Amino acid sequence: MNTISLVVSLGTDHHRFDRLVDWAENWVSAAPFEVDLFVQHGSSRAPRIGTGAELLPREQLLERYRTADIVVTQGGPGGIFDVASVGKLPVVVPRVPDLGEHVDGHQVIFGRFVAERDEAILVEDEATFDDVLSRAALDPDSLRRAPRRSPVTETAAALSAVIDEVMQRPAGFVRWPRFAQVGGRRPDAARIARPAAPVPEPVLVEAALMQRDPQLRLALREARPRHSA
Repeated sequence: MNTISLVVSLGTDHHRFDRLVDWAENWVSAAPFEVDLFVQHGSSRAPRIGTGAELLPREQLLERYRTADIVVTQGGPGGIFDVASVGKLPVVVPRVPDLGEHVDGHQVIFGRFVAERDEAILVEDEATFDDVLSRAALDPDSLRRAPRRSPVTETAAALSAVIDEVMQRPAGFVRWPRFAQVGGRRPDAARIARPAAPVPEPVLVEAALMQRDPQLRLALREARPRHSA
């Protein structure tokens, strides 16, 4: 058997996801064949075997997805669609909030959503992880798909154009008729905050999917943490 190329992407969330790095290393160590492991680990620990990077430019990461035999990603919508956009079926391991890997369970819900539609292989325990990767290593072509056009880049570009237009307005600029419609008064210009940063791309994709699928929208809303007053 030829060397198997495995890419694992943990995204950019600040919560640690060392569990997935552990699973990948355990599988590679036990494999009866050579595995070239690369981990984009974000805020999680770097891999002790293979190679890794905290972050990569998106185009470089897409190229790694494109040339890998197996791609494993966290359950974020942006990452899942990026893998699909290069013609690969992603193996998805969602972050679990009870393990301190995220603030809520939306990755679990979204992972199940795409898996039910045969757009990903969902893995929620290490035994299944080992089995899925071992099967994929024997037949890497089973993970190939027609490239799926991803809405991430187009959506981010559209939002960026809106933000650029807003940022060019004078400080405190606001369309006052909007306040008049609800009987409000003009706020102090000094209290009007400019956008701190563009909305993260995965959030945009998630929002678009929620608009198209009412059941997913409801499930994701239920997954959000509830704060008492």
